Amino acid sequence: MKHKFDIIVVGGGLAGLAAAAVLNEGGQLVGVVDEPPQHGSNLGGYAPISGTKFSFPPAGSGLIAQARSPKRLSYAYRDAAARLRLTASSETPPGVEDSAKTDVDIGRGIRFRSYDCVLVSRSELEATISMIAEPIELQHMVVRGRCSSLAYSDSGWRCEVNAAGCSRRVLNAESLILATGRSAHPPGLPIRSEARWRGIDIGVRLEFPISGLRGLRALGNDPKLLRGRVRTFCLNYPGSVFWYPVGGFMVSGGKSEEKPCGLANVGLLRRCPPEESADIVEHLVSTLGGQRNAPRFSAKVTGSLGGTVAASLSRLFGKTVVSEVGDFLVDLGSLGLVDLSEGYTVHAPLLDWHWPILGQPNSSQGDAPSLWVAGDVAGHARGLLQAATSGILAAWDCLER
Repeated sequence: MKHKFDIIVVGGGLAGLAAAAVLNEGGQLVGVVDEPPQHGSNLGGYAPISGTKFSFPPAGSGLIAQARSPKRLSYAYRDAAARLRLTASSETPPGVEDSAKTDVDIGRGIRFRSYDCVLVSRSELEATISMIAEPIELQHMVVRGRCSSLAYSDSGWRCEVNAAGCSRRVLNAESLILATGRSAHPPGLPIRSEARWRGIDIGVRLEFPISGLRGLRALGNDPKLLRGRVRTFCLNYPGSVFWYPVGGFMVSGGKSEEKPCGLANVGLLRRCPPEESADIVEHLVSTLGGQRNAPRFSAKVTGSLGGTVAASLSRLFGKTVVSEVGDFLVDLGSLGLVDLSEGYTVHAPLLDWHWPILGQPNSSQGDAPSLWVAGDVAGHARGLLQAATSGILAAWDCLER
C-alpha cells in the first residue's frame, strides 16, 4: 500500500510529535512513522515511561545553534511549553542564554548550574501527549511500525515501513524529518558523510536510601553540578532504577516515582572526546555483551568508590574516568549533598550521547537533500522540553524551505 504526503516524520516521540503538530497546523499533509518502545503504547516515545521532568532555559542552551539566534529559540521554547501545558515555577523563568553564565561556585571547584525544572505526573503527561496527537491521528496520518528503509531520488523521499500486522507500507514525500531519538538510523539513509559523535558521557547511576540524596534535592528538582568533565545527571527523588538495552548490553536508567518508595537515584557522568566515542561503545559491547544473564554491573558500596568495585568499573571505563567520578562523589559528600555513610548501590554503565548524531552544527538541516533532524539524533541538546523545542525548530525550518 502506498501513501503520498508532503512531509514524512520518522519518530513519534516528543520531537517528532511536536514537529508533526506544527506542520499539520501549517497546512502540510504529514505522515508520522512510529514504532512505540512498548507493545501497545501510544505516541510520545519514552517520555511517558521514564520522563516527568521538564527543564527550562538556560538548560538546553545548545539549541541556540539549531535556532540560529536566542530570540528565535525563546519563541520555540514558549511554543513547546504551551503545547505541553507547562508553566515555570518561578515568576520570571531564566532567559535563553549561555548556560555557563549562570554557574555558581559552591566549593571544591564544583559549579552549580541553576535552572527551573518542573515535575509533572505521568497521567498529566499522557493526557497532554494524547491532546497533541489527537488531530494527527484523526486524520489517519500515523503509520505504526518500523521504518525499514529510506531512499531519496529526484521525486523526493521513499520510506518503507514494516507496519503492525506484518503488512508493508510505502510512504512518499518531498521532505523528511528524522526524529528517531537514540535509535539506530534507518537503513539506506543517504547521508553525504559519516555520522558524527558529540562526545560520549560514561559513568554510573547511584541508588541511595532517599535520605542519602536529601542535600542534593534541596538544590532543586534536578540540579546540575559540574567540575571539569564530570557532572551530575538526572536526579530522581523519589525514584527507581530500570535497565534498557544498548548494543548487546544493558544501560542503567532512572525514573521519578510519584509515590514514596524510600529510594532515590542520580547519575555521575564524565564526558569523553568525540573521537573516542565509537571505541568506548565497542569496548562496552565486548566486555559486557558476552554476559548473557547479566550484561550489566551492580554492587553495594559504603563510603567512596574503591576496592573491587573501582577495579570492576575501571575494566569498563578505564582508571582515569573512575578516579575523576570517584573524587567528584567524595567532594559531593564533603559538601553535604550526598550521604555516603548509609551505603548505596552502584549501577553501571550509565551512558549519555552514546549514539551518532546527524544534525549540522548550526541548523536543523540534515546531511542529505530535503532532510531535517530533531531531538536526540540532531545532537544539539537533551531533555523532554528540549526535544519538543527541537521538533518545532525543525518544522519551522522545513516550512521555510
